[in-house]
Amino acid sequence: MPSRILSTLFLGFAVTLASAQQPEQQPSPSTGSQPGYTLSTGVRIVLTDVTVTDAKGNVVHGIPASAFHISDDNKPQTIKSFAEFNAAPTQISGLPAPASGVYSNEYLKHLPPVLNVIVLDSSRLDMMDQMYLRYELHAFLRQLAPDQPFAIYARSGDTNILVQNFTADHALLAAAIDKSLPHMRVLGADFMTSTSTLKQIALQLAQVPGRKNVLWFAGRRTESVVPDPTERDCAGEDCYRKIYNELQTARIAIYPIDARGINLHAANHIRMTEAAEATGGLAFFNNNDLDRITSHIIATDNSFYTLTYVPENFRPDLKWHKVHVTLDIPGYFLSYRTGYFADNDTASAQPNTTLAKAEPASLPADFRSAPILFSASVVPAVAAAPGPDGPFVALKVSAETPSKGSVPYVIRYTLPPDSFVTHDENGVSSASFDVAVLAFDQNGEKVAVKGDQVSARFPQNDPHQPIKIEQTINLKPGDLYLYVAVWDSANGRVGTLQIPATVPRLPKLKN
Repeated sequence: MPSRILSTLFLGFAVTLASAQQPEQQPSPSTGSQPGYTLSTGVRIVLTDVTVTDAKGNVVHGIPASAFHISDDNKPQTIKSFAEFNAAPTQISGLPAPASGVYSNEYLKHLPPVLNVIVLDSSRLDMMDQMYLRYELHAFLRQLAPDQPFAIYARSGDTNILVQNFTADHALLAAAIDKSLPHMRVLGADFMTSTSTLKQIALQLAQVPGRKNVLWFAGRRTESVVPDPTERDCAGEDCYRKIYNELQTARIAIYPIDARGINLHAANHIRMTEAAEATGGLAFFNNNDLDRITSHIIATDNSFYTLTYVPENFRPDLKWHKVHVTLDIPGYFLSYRTGYFADNDTASAQPNTTLAKAEPASLPADFRSAPILFSASVVPAVAAAPGPDGPFVALKVSAETPSKGSVPYVIRYTLPPDSFVTHDENGVSSASFDVAVLAFDQNGEKVAVKGDQVSARFPQNDPHQPIKIEQTINLKPGDLYLYVAVWDSANGRVGTLQIPATVPRLPKLKN
């Protein structure tokens, strides 16, 4: 499979997952579990999360639905559903123990309705600013509640890297911060754009249901999303229509934070404020108390109101629709997504339309479905010995000839058979699907790529037995991050994992 196709798969997933809530018509604080994945059909439903704060930045609770008013392109809309969310920190179950070596995306079924993500973007930060940011984040960890999970991504080069998946383990979070900061700036960092960072954030979090609050620590920013894209003079991609759709579909609110502390770069502050206003977040700059800023966001971003409405006479004309929310109560500040593009690229939250009721043939090609849940491990080819449960009886796909300076590794997949479209022939069920892996170094540079098509037959005596696959790939020595994926083009379903791997250097041969 060509490298270009695989790169597009990982960094260009047109993943349009929608998490559907069925809120009450009257506001009531909710701490509900993560909503399921749904398939939207027929009617466009616009979901808007609104955070209400007072003059001191404190979240305001208990506002009734009757106090909210929402308009679409200046046309008043009827609020179809309304709920107040005031989610307490929740531990995430389903994450594998770090020592097990087996990684799984099973945790996607056990997530709280709101998640926090920290992005450490050092691409435009000098060494002193990175050191200070590292110090402030450790200060934040020391007073963080023990049950507050979040994930950490880092960017110093072209690619965002998942350094630590969602966890409340302070030791793991501290280690991720130390691994990410400080970091030498890579060649070409000045040409990296804020739009590419946001696009990667949206795509990497697209399979995670619910609202995601992204705390984006960085230095100088380039122009990205703005509250009203029709006011900018731009060319190509319909004024960044795709990135707006991806951020909306993934339900991401951006909280840009200037990691340089006190800095009087007005143009940078404007770009930060625009990105925050466009996505329903808040921007923070000219403040050296980065630990307090982080603590404040974490303490307040779990509280918001969710409103939905159905635009009257909706037409997918690709035009920008302005969303405006007001309150009958004066003196409060509202943060919410300021609009959407009227097209069919973005899934909407629609109650009572579940994937369980959808036939595979009816699924759109752009993957509006639940992810494939699977597990995988990465082991040296020479160490692929039987595990505690006996030999890893697997279907091996395309062995790879070791290349000079590289180390052969094996990716071991364990896949649920009911995730794939099966074909019956002569009483034997089979399925065809694809598996792939991309490897990146600490600078976000791609160092290896491998993709294979798999044809698997299911035992007649046990058709529900997990599918086990071994895929070989040559990896260069060093600390690497592997993006592993499996997808079935017949039903549009995809599953992804991000796995860290430390590849030792090969010993030099003696003459």
